[in-house]
Amino acid sequence: MLGIAAAIAVLLDQAWFPVVAEERRGAAELTGLVALALGFAHFVHGPGTTWLMAREFWQSATHAASRTSRLIARRPDVESSEVVIVRGSAYDIGTPAQAPDVVAAFAAKYTDPDDVQWLPDVDPSVDLVARISPSVAVLWSSDDYFGTKRRWQAG
Repeated sequence: MLGIAAAIAVLLDQAWFPVVAEERRGAAELTGLVALALGFAHFVHGPGTTWLMAREFWQSATHAASRTSRLIARRPDVESSEVVIVRGSAYDIGTPAQAPDVVAAFAAKYTDPDDVQWLPDVDPSVDLVARISPSVAVLWSSDDYFGTKRRWQAG
């Protein structure tokens, strides 16, 4: 499949440099004008889209940096971050009633009275329990990315 740039290039080549030079009237003139319009639109579209996307990325990065600064200001006692990214699959193993071992593990871990309302067998919004099967994990410390970056792969 040809991309837009290649299709416009072929159209421009055929309209402006035909194998047999026709008189520039009617369809030949219209083809040349359409080719010129498409060529100009493509010439403007590329840089215009690049500028818009660069602006969007800049705004997104600025927003993330300001949010990070606000979060750090709210928690001055936290000196660094440990980052973990896990990639894998999640498998539905049923409702909380069908996974009593999972419910028991949650209850053993979250013993604070305020946490009881969020346990899978108590919270009515929990309608399924999923088993996570990780395939890749990447972790690092924000203080020393290159010195602490580690990668784990299943299998």
